[in-house]
Amino acid sequence: MELIKLESYNIWGQKINEGIIHFDFNKEIIFTQDGKEIKVIKDSEFTYKIQKTQIKAIGGIVGFIDFLKEINDPSSPFNPSLTELFIALFSNAGNKGNINFGDTLKNIN
Repeated sequence: MELIKLESYNIWGQKINEGIIHFDFNKEIIFTQDGKEIKVIKDSEFTYKIQKTQIKAIGGIVGFIDFLKEINDPSSPFNPSLTELFIALFSNAGNKGNINFGDTLKNIN
């Protein structure tokens, strides 16, 4: 099992949240904070489609993890909006919204 530490930053570059996402490259699985396993499926029809039990990603788990690393950069236009989403969905640390996997962005506090 491997992990990636996601960090959210505000527009001034100050860290506002962080969380650790656990994944298994060999099994192509991401583990949620409550122990659920979310399969990452390679699918060229979607860039990323997050579903309740799986994630369809154009590059499979490698492409999805690369995307997480890209948005983890404080200067990324997707930070903090997507980093906050993935921290809330997958992380076992600092879950501000305390939401369940599959909820939409509008439900994050």
